[in-house]
Amino acid sequence: MASGFIEEIKQFEPQLDSSSWGAQWEVRTKVVTCIFSIFGVVYIQAPLILLLLFFGVMAALMSIGFRFKYVVSKLVMLIPFLLLMSVPILFSSGLHIDQAKFEFVLNLNLTALTAALFMMIMLLTQPLHQLLNGLSRLGIPKALTIIVMLAIQYTRLFGRTLMAYQKALISRLFRPSLKAQSFKVYSAVMAGLILRSIDQSEKVFKAMKARGFRGEIPTVTPKPIEKRDLFISGFFLAVIIIFIFIEKRWF
Repeated sequence: MASGFIEEIKQFEPQLDSSSWGAQWEVRTKVVTCIFSIFGVVYIQAPLILLLLFFGVMAALMSIGFRFKYVVSKLVMLIPFLLLMSVPILFSSGLHIDQAKFEFVLNLNLTALTAALFMMIMLLTQPLHQLLNGLSRLGIPKALTIIVMLAIQYTRLFGRTLMAYQKALISRLFRPSLKAQSFKVYSAVMAGLILRSIDQSEKVFKAMKARGFRGEIPTVTPKPIEKRDLFISGFFLAVIIIFIFIEKRWF
């Protein structure tokens, strides 16, 4: 079971059925809806409402066709960053944790996880070229669109590089520990990753330049926005607005 979960972590694409409602949802309306939904999630402060939203968006991902293990494997990657934010806040006044700090940290974590689920809907329910085409047609600055493209590509390259390093360490019978020798290996791996990333970025720049890239991403006419797309967007936004109203009225 553990090996299966690790395989899910290695997956970059969720392998969705192209007939699912998330894959059929028009990109421009999807992007706008997810961005406004994330702002709505940030606006909500009640942990119970955030918890309901989290499970609601999780259910939406399952109905799109995402595998539960796949979603959890992506959320697990956020845990180190969430711990890095949460632990100093919880123990800022010593070992005693008061209720206000606990609720604030719980709110922070639920907001981050729910926003991550919306980002998965926005970024992973269509091929990259469709997402970039939709972003460019929304009037988003070209530089920002290119940054998004490169960030996604470099994230994939970085993930593949990490897996290659992991296999190399396992083949050399390395066992992670808190000993000084292990930390030397960790530092060597990080140094290698940084140097390899710089080398890859230089190669990508030269390859793009050799192919005539001048900061322009060619686009095609996007799929027309249909009533179904507006209905899905309206449903998501209506749910967010209802939750905000409930929080202000009863919490």
